[in-house]
Amino acid sequence: MTHDEFIDFFIKIKLISVSERTAADYEKCLRRYLPLRAAVSELNIFAAQNIMLNMNYLSYGTIRRNLTILNQYSQYAVKYGYMVKNPFTDVERPRKRVIDSLEQKVYSENELKDIFQALSSEDIFWRAFVTIALDSGARRGELVALRWCDLDFAEGYLRISSSAYKMPHKNIAIKEPKG
Repeated sequence: MTHDEFIDFFIKIKLISVSERTAADYEKCLRRYLPLRAAVSELNIFAAQNIMLNMNYLSYGTIRRNLTILNQYSQYAVKYGYMVKNPFTDVERPRKRVIDSLEQKVYSENELKDIFQALSSEDIFWRAFVTIALDSGARRGELVALRWCDLDFAEGYLRISSSAYKMPHKNIAIKEPKG
């Protein structure tokens, strides 16, 4: 069986326990990194390590997520008899890159002034969108899914009740937010 065929099988199984969007992300990762025409049984530690090395330009979190997906895929291949051993269990993983300080993750007062200055010439929609994003920390999908009923002007709060997402080649859909 080729990776192309086994990926389809793997995704059908994953759709039982993960959202359609998550399954689409799994499929995108697998199709990006695995040799689709090659037999699943040919994937070995050398090939797996090369896949990991080809991810070195990505962030640590993305590499870790991709490794988790590839590891799960390989576990299923072992489970269903297409591999003897999961090659991703023994790959050398990158060490976490340490950010010097929290200040690198937070906008300074001057940076915020620059952002709001740049927004002053934008349409009210974008001024509101960016202001709510900066003030709330909401995810992009949560901001896109906001409705007027989510705003309570009397109490002064914004309720995040849903999140929008777009599947490849489909319309936008709404789901519950993550947290």
